Amino acid sequence: MLLHKTYGFGTSEFRERMFLARALDAKGMTAAARAELNAARALAGRLTLGPEWLTALGRVEARAGRVREARQMLALAEKASGNTLTDSSVNRNLQQDDVQIMGLKGEIARADGKFTEAITLLQAVGNGPGHYAIYSLASALQGAGRLEGAAREYQRLLDRRPLGDEAQEDWLAAHVRLGEIFERLNRPPLPGSNMRSCSRSGGR
Repeated sequence: MLLHKTYGFGTSEFRERMFLARALDAKGMTAAARAELNAARALAGRLTLGPEWLTALGRVEARAGRVREARQMLALAEKASGNTLTDSSVNRNLQQDDVQIMGLKGEIARADGKFTEAITLLQAVGNGPGHYAIYSLASALQGAGRLEGAAREYQRLLDRRPLGDEAQEDWLAAHVRLGEIFERLNRPPLPGSNMRSCSRSGGR
């Protein structure tokens, strides 16, 4: 990240700060995680980022309970939607801009405890090619007490195994969330599920 900052590779620095924020948060280092999110948000204000990056930060902010900051990212993403001149991922699809924005709206609704609204938005997004909305939908279903539906979504994410990108952290967390649901339902993991391989390896 220091090299990217030194040489002015703003988009790469932005992405790596989000990775670092999630890693720090997973270790319980909340203050350090928030500092990274603040730095990423400052970069978002200076760069011309596409909605896929802005909504990604918005999701992290919403999950951290920083709903006001998530709404700021939503406003920036809506402004950048359809703009072909933004700093974007290599394979950006402009037709997905609205989908990304819908997903962030669902994430914000979930953070606000508006689970019915969140589920409606995230069910539409979760049927797309990306992985990020599956965890969001599962979390909304779990928050609404719809445990069987949440378990199916967490399992769907585990089966996809999105390793090597931003959704990897969601994949790891899904093991824990699914285990919590199985414990509440008083039943073992599904036969052949990734939960068994995770428990054998001692993963979480």
